[in-house]
Amino acid sequence: MLAAIPYGIGRTQGFGPWGGGHMHHHGFMGGPMMLGALGLTSDQKTEVNQIMSTLSTNLEPLFEQLHQGHEQITSKLLTQGSVTMADINPILTENAAIQQQIEQQKMAAVLQVRALLTPDQLNKAATIQQKLQQIHAEMRALFSSAQPTPTPEP
Repeated sequence: MLAAIPYGIGRTQGFGPWGGGHMHHHGFMGGPMMLGALGLTSDQKTEVNQIMSTLSTNLEPLFEQLHQGHEQITSKLLTQGSVTMADINPILTENAAIQQQIEQQKMAAVLQVRALLTPDQLNKAATIQQKLQQIHAEMRALFSSAQPTPTPEP
């Protein structure tokens, strides 16, 4: 049963330089799709690719450390004997610090990319983001109203 706990984390779970963590769904203002919609110049594309390449290189060892922490927790959970929060908390604390480093490095890259955009591109990004938020709100409303109400058993 414990082996079924989805605790392991891998680099294949959307943790590339465009997303991961709290930004996994959209990444930088919508990620590559957003940047593609902004009509970047060749020079901007080259600089963005360099920023993302550097970010990827910088994040790789942090993802490995995070993965090792998750493996340690999984190992503890699957050993004989009791396991308490006191056994797990030091690893969780370390993983939280690593995750914060990841988020800070990603945000630094986002700010570098943002600095490359023209005012018109930023305005276009804001407009697209507002439309995406509206679409997501509509989707949530559709799905929440589609929830069947449970009927009591006779």
